[in-house]
Amino acid sequence: MFSLKKSGACATLFAKSAFVALIVVMILTAGCAQLAAPGGLVRTPPQKKETAPNPLSCSIDEDCVCQGIDKKTGNCFIGNKQYYEKYVDKSKGCPDFCSGIAGNLVVKCVNNECLQTFGCVLDTECSEKQSCVNNRCVDGKTASSSDAPSSRSQTNTCSTDADCVAGGCSGTICQSKKAEPVVTTCEYRSEYACYKQISCGCVAGHCAWNEDARFKACVAQAKTQEGGDFPV
Repeated sequence: MFSLKKSGACATLFAKSAFVALIVVMILTAGCAQLAAPGGLVRTPPQKKETAPNPLSCSIDEDCVCQGIDKKTGNCFIGNKQYYEKYVDKSKGCPDFCSGIAGNLVVKCVNNECLQTFGCVLDTECSEKQSCVNNRCVDGKTASSSDAPSSRSQTNTCSTDADCVAGGCSGTICQSKKAEPVVTTCEYRSEYACYKQISCGCVAGHCAWNEDARFKACVAQAKTQEGGDFPV
């Protein structure tokens, strides 16, 4: 009888010990699952990387801005204000980049993208008291009435590249051979040499420089060599 009681007590003790052991194993297993990271730190779920908005997207011209340096690319920035506010270094400038050395470029929303384009091609694209001269709007009408002789924007028209010529003291003005020579100041700047890489030709019926990415990079390099604040 005593033997049976002793045997039953041992069985009960064994069962309790097995249950306790099972609990310990479960706790240890759960703890190991959490201590997967190096140094015993609890693994945290990976965070989503922030996706930058499309820098060029726009709806209207007022959505676009040309200023500062893009922190991601290191290039002068042209794009929308949403991207500009968060990803552009506003402390750095890009002289002559946004408007072009000839001052005839503007940034507009074209087909829902912020792009550089000519300030104007015809007088009708300027305000009532302005005229289009060398692809930019300037104050003053060049013709007194609609039936008056051709305005300067009209004399800057062309049919082929042969109708155009580079002018100005430093050769930075692209104009029609029929137009009166444009007078400019004669100081020399390093970036003026970059104009040898592009051509003065007939663009959309008007004489204009065929500026490209290589030309803009050349201007940026020239600015850097001069010690300006135009980084490459």
